[in-house]
Amino acid sequence: MKNKYYYPYQLYSLLLIFAGIVYAVFLWVQYQHTIQYGVLVEKTISSVNCRPYRRLVSSIQIKENNKLYYIKIDYESCQTYSANEKISLWYYKAKDLYLYPAKKPNHVRRIILLIILFIIVLIPWLYIIRKYTAKEK
Repeated sequence: MKNKYYYPYQLYSLLLIFAGIVYAVFLWVQYQHTIQYGVLVEKTISSVNCRPYRRLVSSIQIKENNKLYYIKIDYESCQTYSANEKISLWYYKAKDLYLYPAKKPNHVRRIILLIILFIIVLIPWLYIIRKYTAKEK
């Protein structure tokens, strides 16, 4: 059965964007729960990995009960820390998760961007193009 409203790749794009929205909402909820129900703790940094490029994630490593934790951190904050220094982190016991509080978390902006992209891709472009090009002929 041929679809007369959407291109085939458009349906796959909708599915991928929807999965991105679900994942972005999951990350936002997890961040909110960690800040709201977590405990502010002070830990010693094992190692620091600062990356100056936006696409590469800077991180710090801490060791707690013979388990290594990698915590994402922005580049500017990463430069201020060194190994064997103390750092304040949020700890969410239910998920065994450490989190460095972001100055400006971009979870909501990411969700809004994905929703706008979803709406644009949701428009039946194949139907619109066929409708208006058929009138011109």
